[in-house]
This record gives sequence, C-alpha cells and structure tokens, in this order.
Amino acid sequence: MKATEPVSTQLPFSRPFKVEEAGDRPVEIDIVADEAARSAVAKQAGIPALGSLKARLRIEALRRGRIEVTGELTATPTQICGVTLEPFENEVREQIEAVFAPEKDAEKAAARFASRPEDADDEASSEEPPDPIIDGRIDLGQLVVEFFVLGLDPYPRKPGVAFEAPVVVASDIAEESPFAALAKLKQPKGE
Repeated sequence: MKATEPVSTQLPFSRPFKVEEAGDRPVEIDIVADEAARSAVAKQAGIPALGSLKARLRIEALRRGRIEVTGELTATPTQICGVTLEPFENEVREQIEAVFAPEKDAEKAAARFASRPEDADDEASSEEPPDPIIDGRIDLGQLVVEFFVLGLDPYPRKPGVAFEAPVVVASDIAEESPFAALAKLKQPKGE
C-alpha cells in the first residue's frame, strides 16, 4: 500500500443495532456471516478460510443507558497445524459478554481504568470499562469478530498430531559444549 492511499475503515462483518430497539424486554438476535464476510474475517484473522461464523445474542437494556450483550458464537475456521504445517478445520465456540455505554460515559470509564494503580486488586477498579455506543448504535458483527479472534488457538494442532522433540544423545552434547572444549585444553598434552 502506498503512503498516500487512504486506510480502509471497512469492517469485515458489520451488523449495526440501534440501541433504541432494546426496549423493556431483552431482544434475541441470530447473526450468520455470509461467504463474503467470512472471507474478509479470515483475511483479517490471518487464517486460510472460515467455513462458518454465527452467533446467538441476547441484548438487554440496563440502567443509565447501558446495553448488555451476551450469547455464544460458533465458527469453523481452517487453521495451519503448528506441527505438520497442514491446513485443518477447527471448531471455535466462545461465550460473548459485553457492556456498552453512551460514548461519554464509556470514555470516562476508560480513563478511570487506565489511571488505576497497577497493584489495585479490588473488583471495581479492575473491571473492564464498557464499550462506547456510537451514534445510538452498537456493531454486533464486529463484536462477534472480536470474540472469534480471541477464541482462535494461537498454536493450532491438527487432531491426533503430537510434537515429538528430537532425540539428543548425551555424548553429542558433551562434544558440542564449549566447556568440553575448554576441558580438553586444560588436559596435559600427554593425555
């Protein structure tokens, strides 16, 4: 990419939700990524392919304009085995739990979270700040993508494959050791 080209802000999987639709009762939504979205998500995640990506979400309005999103996502990414370097299809199942707040409230909470002492161990100060509600909307698709990427195994291994460390013979180590070479130099010349 050239330095003069604009950076794309296009999200690979976007499903905006108007927070005003979260009324007095929780809303249940099923989200399924189409082929184009799965391809874009796979590219963003750095994996060869994504066979399926879907989520069942429950959206509930909380106090002070906050929105809670809970649910579960399932996906079948193709990953590369860290041992054999062969592609294989894996399964990802992740629980989703996020809280959104009006933008100014989310910014204040993020600032408090960032300024807390590192050794603070009380639950209130270590709680993650809410994500912002932007223009009265939250992006459920992007939320699903974030949890999907977090659920990917960073060291994928094809089922049934085990890593076998190379066998090292003790005599090989002694000959290669710099201390073994020094020991030889210290020996009298006749030995």
